Amino acid sequence: MMFSNLSLCLLIFGTLLIDGALSIVLETSGGKVNGNQLRQHDADLYSFKKIPFAQPPIGSLRFAKPVKPNSWDGILDATKYGPACPQNSTTSSYHPDWIDEDCLHVNVFTSKSCLMSRNCSVVFYIHGGGMNFDSPVMFDDEYLFKNFASKDVVLVLSAFRLGFLGLLGVQEEIVPSNLAVYDLIHALEWVQNDIHYFGGNKSDVTLLGHSMGAGTILAISFSKTIDPQRKLFQKAIAMSGDIYLDKKSTYEYITLAFAKETGCLPQNTTIAVLNKKQVASELVNCLKNMEWQEILRAQRTVEENGMKLQGLSFGGALFPGHNMDEFLTDAPAVDKLLIGSTSREMDRTIPSHEVLAAAYMAHEMHYANAIDIGKKYDSDVIHGRLDFYHSIETQAMFLSILSAATKQTEAGANVFLYSYTNPTHPYHVDYLSYLMGVHAFQPDENEAVLAKLIPDLWIDFIKNGKPNQEWKAFNPHVRNYYNLNVNLTGGLTPSNKMFFEKAVYDYWTAEVKNFDAFVSKAGSVKQQVEKKINEGTKLRDILPRAAEYVVLDKDGNTVLDTDIARSKSFGSYVWDVMTYMGFTALGFVFGSIWAAKRQQEEFLKLNDKVPLYNTIMH
Repeated sequence: MMFSNLSLCLLIFGTLLIDGALSIVLETSGGKVNGNQLRQHDADLYSFKKIPFAQPPIGSLRFAKPVKPNSWDGILDATKYGPACPQNSTTSSYHPDWIDEDCLHVNVFTSKSCLMSRNCSVVFYIHGGGMNFDSPVMFDDEYLFKNFASKDVVLVLSAFRLGFLGLLGVQEEIVPSNLAVYDLIHALEWVQNDIHYFGGNKSDVTLLGHSMGAGTILAISFSKTIDPQRKLFQKAIAMSGDIYLDKKSTYEYITLAFAKETGCLPQNTTIAVLNKKQVASELVNCLKNMEWQEILRAQRTVEENGMKLQGLSFGGALFPGHNMDEFLTDAPAVDKLLIGSTSREMDRTIPSHEVLAAAYMAHEMHYANAIDIGKKYDSDVIHGRLDFYHSIETQAMFLSILSAATKQTEAGANVFLYSYTNPTHPYHVDYLSYLMGVHAFQPDENEAVLAKLIPDLWIDFIKNGKPNQEWKAFNPHVRNYYNLNVNLTGGLTPSNKMFFEKAVYDYWTAEVKNFDAFVSKAGSVKQQVEKKINEGTKLRDILPRAAEYVVLDKDGNTVLDTDIARSKSFGSYVWDVMTYMGFTALGFVFGSIWAAKRQQEEFLKLNDKVPLYNTIMH
């Protein structure tokens, strides 16, 4: 329905004035707002931008929890986006035109149908960027209107503080941990108070996020303290994000380097000194008196030195605990969870220290021999033993997503798992363009189908709690998922499949687990062997007693004890014999010579394929 510029239409559901085809005025709890009106996709659609959900976090409110905004007189201009929150954009392809600390705003997209009914489903979007960059003002309005408002879903995009302004790591009573999440909680409370003015149902809220936005959603969902009764939201969509919380001590260490760079603390300050209440208080007061541009310059310097606040941390009221197992145990369930990844995620770049990354991943999975596992992984990659090719970061995401899906299912949630396997654009951000219009590319005919299908599936989940009738709920025993791929020529369409990322899952939960147990056992035996060697015991007396055991060289020939005695690498051991060569004995290597069960033909056949002494651990 269109109106002339001279006519006003007063609709009965509150104070709503539609003035011409250009603007609309709504009454909210804070005052009147003037938004944009347009006719697209056979619907009357509206947007309201730069609506404050908190007072500007400046001056004394910098590093404080968000505070309810003051009401305003007159009509607030909500026709244009506000600034992005301060960020070091040198680490991102996104470079906002306007950055300012007064950035705690929400942007709302809705429709006439929603305004009339006041009962539309609400989706609350949390952007990615590692809590360090990006913003809610970076998306393409055309996509937001097309994929949400025109489908009678009210979309809310919220800002939150980034970098050190949102994640400073000092004593809890001085600055609460994870301030950025307090911003998001405050914005969700704004939704509860005001979304009905924009046609939304406050009891039907879905969180939607990509990358770190998805990770934040999972952290909020698993928190036992943030919203366990699900009054702020009921459903969640986590796209290509893994739940990860760092140690508070890590954030304190990085904050210390940052504080020294700003000049607020002397260069000889230690963590112990920083953790003194008076010192932390003086630091925060110093930072409050700095311009945000100075804070960004210091942040950029420490980030260039390899110290970046990446994501959220344990500690405080929001994420109590010290490790992920503790955090995930007995977590509350969301009503419905849609979660998944692309098939190649972070495989564009391989970290330069994959051994350390693999060791760290093993440590996070609570394996006892993380360093040995890192070496094993490196050898497996070098010698082509893996049945997959993914970066450690991608593998970690797959396992984290499976863990989240499993834990939420066990808690009582209905979970729907997916994998986006389109071979042309299978990486981390590729499919986000279908939904939000960022990182766009020219789709081929198959991707054009997916570009329409994925938003439709997401909207069905937001409205009905299930993407479609065909998509089966996740079962942890078979790790089933919905394969999002289309090939018009080959007749391939999306379908249910079992065993999400099976090769990665089996490697880390079975093979590495067995290897870890083997290393632990072999380590104790190794000490006994070394002791006996030093006592002059013959090798044949050390090896497990069985007639079929012999000593073989790399060509499979029998070697005498006298030859072994000349080796300088006594007491080393290798996992290859046990794990890869099909031998049932515990294997030891002495230089380039090892003991193994006599299976001569099988030994030589396998030895042609896999070198035996490629990961020797001393």
